[in-house]
Amino acid sequence: FSTNIKAIAPTNESKFLRGGAISLGKTTFNGTAFAGQHIGGNGYVVGGDLLYRQALFKIGVRAVSVFQVDTDGKAATCTIFSSHKTRSVIVGTDYQVILHHQLLFGECAVNSTGKIGLIQGTLLTLSPITQIGILFRHYDPSFNSPIGNAFAASSPIQGETGCYLTGHGIISKCCEMDVYYDYYRNTCLTYRTDIPSSGMDLGASIQYILNRDTKLIIKYLYKNKEQNSSNGIYYRTIDEFNRHKLRTVITFLPFKYIKLTTELDG
Repeated sequence: FSTNIKAIAPTNESKFLRGGAISLGKTTFNGTAFAGQHIGGNGYVVGGDLLYRQALFKIGVRAVSVFQVDTDGKAATCTIFSSHKTRSVIVGTDYQVILHHQLLFGECAVNSTGKIGLIQGTLLTLSPITQIGILFRHYDPSFNSPIGNAFAASSPIQGETGCYLTGHGIISKCCEMDVYYDYYRNTCLTYRTDIPSSGMDLGASIQYILNRDTKLIIKYLYKNKEQNSSNGIYYRTIDEFNRHKLRTVITFLPFKYIKLTTELDG
């Protein structure tokens, strides 16, 4: 959740609310309360948060209650691990600490059934030209956040445990490199997967400045995922799918007001 109230103007407003909100306080301590209805839906949301902030430390507490109105006399559609209730309550806390130029951050939320969703991460500066990040996540199979937007490889936000690693390095004054690795395990059923499964994402990107007006970017992505077998008898039969993707982008500025981009994907 965001502590500040922000105006929105998207083309798709299905994830946002129509209602009211108020924010009070100063830089050190402030709070927000809000209530509204999902645009185009039958759900109502009430919640608020409190935030305490210092120069190198901040901690916040949030609470949200979601009410789903049944207008057709039928129960709301839920996944196999979800609770068949039209009301969901989520309470959570988050923190951020800066220690010797290293950043520690995390968030933990608990729903009305006592199930936990957890994120814990750190950003480490190994040298002036090298940084790494580590993010661990765990969402209980019975954890469910109807309006949550957490870091995850699949949706909804439940039944997933994973570790995400990322790194950034400056190779030279003209060249930078970014890499990441993400491994996750799903204990819930996901799209096109009938049993618990696992997956892995791997990527690397190199940005090279050829001259003042020309820049070259090369990206490589690899995805490994378990899905239902494509042999026609797919129930509880899992195959491993691999995907490689390579992208090359060249950007050239021949004049101040003209930008030319050439992109090749494979």
